[in-house]
Amino acid sequence: MATVKMIKKDAVISIAIGSGFFQKLQRILFYLTEERTDEELQLFKTYTEKNEDYPEQWMENLHTIIVLLKELENSADKNNQVTTETINDTTVTQPES
Repeated sequence: MATVKMIKKDAVISIAIGSGFFQKLQRILFYLTEERTDEELQLFKTYTEKNEDYPEQWMENLHTIIVLLKELENSADKNNQVTTETINDTTVTQPES
């Protein structure tokens, strides 16, 4: 009989990731939304606000990546690992350290 390792259902997992990996996750978020219409995104927002089950898999996937990104942002903020950036029309610049 084969066995596999499974994460416990009540587990809370802490991981450390770099900003480069975080940016890759952000690109996934943009990828998941770029082909969606305004109406589809509004419907996603409605289901999210009502805390209802999503009727389509892409909505579940989008919700998952948003939750993950938000948790990572909160952790970075809590650990003083964020900077304030100035956003111009087409560029983003970080202040000098």
